[in-house]
Amino acid sequence: MESQVNSSALVKVEVYKNDDLYGQDVQTVNDASDPYNIHANPCDENGFPTVEQFTRGDGKTIYYKPILWYNDNGVRNTVKNQKFKMWIYDNAGVSLQKFETPAETFEVTSEMIVGHGGATYIIQTSD
Repeated sequence: MESQVNSSALVKVEVYKNDDLYGQDVQTVNDASDPYNIHANPCDENGFPTVEQFTRGDGKTIYYKPILWYNDNGVRNTVKNQKFKMWIYDNAGVSLQKFETPAETFEVTSEMIVGHGGATYIIQTSD
């Protein structure tokens, strides 16, 4: 196994018109050819799967418990005993939160996200 699974990246696009910034966007791009895939696995406080949706003032917390999968000829195998790092960015690509200490779970609150109009994230294995 590679020392680090990094099958996704953030791509920022800026559109200019006559040297003036006309618009911008940030998207996550995933490498579909990588046999290793990281599932973000968003869960509620009881560990059950939940939707990644925050509403201003809801006080909601999502616990991301990433899972590393290896695709072996169409069969998905879970790679055990993995720790991850996570980075959260706003829609302009500005860093909102960095979880750089390897962990199995990341706690993300609505206050971290809604004030920025949404967010995107990158998760990778720690090594």
